[in-house]
Amino acid sequence: MNDIFIFLAFVQVLSFNEAFDFSCPTKAHWWLRSKSKCMDPKNYICLYDVTLRVNVYRDKCYRPRILAPGYKYVFQPNLNRATCNFTRYQPFIFDTVGNSECAFQKSFCNSEGQITHDNGTTMSDRTCKCNSNKGYTFVRGPKNHYYCNPTNEDCSCHIGNNPKNNTIGSKDLKFYKEINITNFIANHSQENTSRELKRIDFDNYKYNIASPTKEYRSKAVTCVIILVVCYPVFVVVVYILARNILRRIPICNFSLMQGETRMKNAYVSMLFVACKDGHTETVKRLLQNNVDVLQCNHDGESPLYMACSGGHKDIVNLLLKGNALVSQCDRSGQSPLYVACRGGHTDTVQLLLKKNANASQCNNFGESPLYVASRLGHTDTVNLLLHNNNHVCRCTSRGESPLYAACEGGHTVIVERLLQNNAAVLQSTRNEDFPLYVACRHGHTETVKLLLKNNANVSQRNNTGESALCVACRNGHTETIKLLLHFNADASQCNRDGKSPLYVACAGGHYEVVETLLLKKADASQCDMKGISPLYVACRGGHTETVRLLLQNDADINLSNKWLESPLYAACRGGHTDIVKLLLQENIDVFQCNRDGESALFMACAGGYTDIVGQLLDKNADVSQCDIWGNSPLHEACKGGYTGAVELLLQNNANVSQCNQWLESPLYVACRTGYSDIVELLLDSNADVFLCDQWEESPLYVACKGGHPNIVKQLLLNNADVSHCEQPGGQSPLHAACIIDPFDEFRSNKHAYKKKYKDCIEIVKLLIIWNADVKMRNKEGITPLRIASISHCSKIVKLLKQSLKSKS
Repeated sequence: MNDIFIFLAFVQVLSFNEAFDFSCPTKAHWWLRSKSKCMDPKNYICLYDVTLRVNVYRDKCYRPRILAPGYKYVFQPNLNRATCNFTRYQPFIFDTVGNSECAFQKSFCNSEGQITHDNGTTMSDRTCKCNSNKGYTFVRGPKNHYYCNPTNEDCSCHIGNNPKNNTIGSKDLKFYKEINITNFIANHSQENTSRELKRIDFDNYKYNIASPTKEYRSKAVTCVIILVVCYPVFVVVVYILARNILRRIPICNFSLMQGETRMKNAYVSMLFVACKDGHTETVKRLLQNNVDVLQCNHDGESPLYMACSGGHKDIVNLLLKGNALVSQCDRSGQSPLYVACRGGHTDTVQLLLKKNANASQCNNFGESPLYVASRLGHTDTVNLLLHNNNHVCRCTSRGESPLYAACEGGHTVIVERLLQNNAAVLQSTRNEDFPLYVACRHGHTETVKLLLKNNANVSQRNNTGESALCVACRNGHTETIKLLLHFNADASQCNRDGKSPLYVACAGGHYEVVETLLLKKADASQCDMKGISPLYVACRGGHTETVRLLLQNDADINLSNKWLESPLYAACRGGHTDIVKLLLQENIDVFQCNRDGESALFMACAGGYTDIVGQLLDKNADVSQCDIWGNSPLHEACKGGYTGAVELLLQNNANVSQCNQWLESPLYVACRTGYSDIVELLLDSNADVFLCDQWEESPLYVACKGGHPNIVKQLLLNNADVSHCEQPGGQSPLHAACIIDPFDEFRSNKHAYKKKYKDCIEIVKLLIIWNADVKMRNKEGITPLRIASISHCSKIVKLLKQSLKSKS
């Protein structure tokens, strides 16, 4: 029955090929070709290929593109634009997807008495004129006296004068006019018919590509009828004849369009499918019909390649007997042997090796069959390749050997077989990574043990100076680390940055690894090139148990890095409360500052970590200790709006009048940032409302400027001066409240802008109630009313005018 189905499949495929000979230039076929060729049918284009004067139509898949007037698209070899030829023009923007022709054909200017005035451009039609030398003039006067545009004007000519410029009689003139008009109608109709056909072809192309032609439909219907009628007949005939019916029906009996070529292509396509899916009988029948076994698909994959990839040994054997090339590779250089090894198809590999397949043939990346089999852990395949004297030290373009690949995957049995075949255990990649390093990186303990027993260098390092022990510590592979230490790995060996195995283990918070290293007497105070200690990185990462273990092993708690940052500083900055508690139990220096003068208390206040602030204050941390710019812990807490931290600092007698180098007090900072709760706390602690910064900006001024009505009210209730002006502009708080920049950043957020506008109105009302001087001018002589007018704040203008009116 296999013969029957194969035969019927051929009949069906070839019948459709006969009925539907799809081609690119035929617009009726575009839609169907786009369905089979492109993922998105909208991206299908059929254009002229002008590469090396090939001059044929080709179709490809490109996203739609818009082209400027006067141009068309061609392939050269990729999508490129070309100018319209001199006989055609295109006056508008258009996406030319087919035929590589511009939209319109130029007028001929060949009617009676017409001659060409100008050939036009790629974007415009020819212009015509009447042959005045022969006595012709325009029937209707055009816009231009000397020529007319046939696209939108009547360019017909008639004889007004004889060739000798003598005026003819009225009777003759009437006769010539009649003849001329008759000729004009005939010629002009023919001329415009040609142009109209082009217009119709252009306008309807988008409908034509989605609908079949009449010829196409008739062929399709005929084909369907033939198949329905003949299918039972074919089944009966084929069943009666014999199982070898394919050999009795010569191919030439099929009357096909491009018959032999299409039959071969159909056979080859079926061969690919059969080889890929493992249909042995189908392959056997196809080979009996002399199918080309060397033909490849667009990726360079041959039928033998497909069969080897699927591990279909019987098909591989058939193809090799049919003279398939055992070394034929795809575009990436992968041979049939390579893909068989990649899939672990040992029987197929054995068959290929018997047929003298080159076991050393690599792909474009230098990967050999042995490499890919080792990487993927196909032990039997590796044994077979090694039995055929394969090169065990051949590396890829990255310098990776089969042993390296096997170690990376943790394939211990393969590693053992490679070592038995003298694989180089010290061979490095381009990055100087080596088999022991990559095995330790992934924690393959058994593989590591095998390598160490085969004289792997436990002190070998890569190009960053990192040893196998160091990378194992970074990834927390405890058993691997114990094994390396058993083979005398140096626990103090650092990389090029000075980071020791203990350092990287602490950074990762690997408690068991840290414990193992400390038992081997690793130095708990060994720092890297930047002076960062293992204790510091453990505190920074918040690894509490690791910190406790280091402290138990006498790690130096006051050891600072090159920026003078201590472990306590790192823990406070990260907000790690439990670690801070551990460090404070060890009598650490709470007054130690970094290079910028920032103390542990300063960083805790900057982060708003109230619990840590409380712990530090219990250890008598200095609440007045400032950084190099004069900012105190209270400044930082006010800046961040951390009410709890502010309360603790005030309870511990923090100075509310302490200013930084810009003379900004904590109250000033809180008013500027708009934290009303903190302002209330500071005012309750007798903060000075008159204390200004270096520009004489008072807390009230910055509160008005920032649009914080609640804070303004609090300050006014505490007798803030509404008349105090800043310098050097001389603007009062009322001036500041009236300034709303039309191009303010709040304009990008309408809700925020409306809120600020509303808040400013409330502030102006408060200032007016507290008798702010509405007439006060700044140093430029501008009043608050003028500023409000410039800012287009109509409601504020109304308030100010009402205030002026009531006072007057």
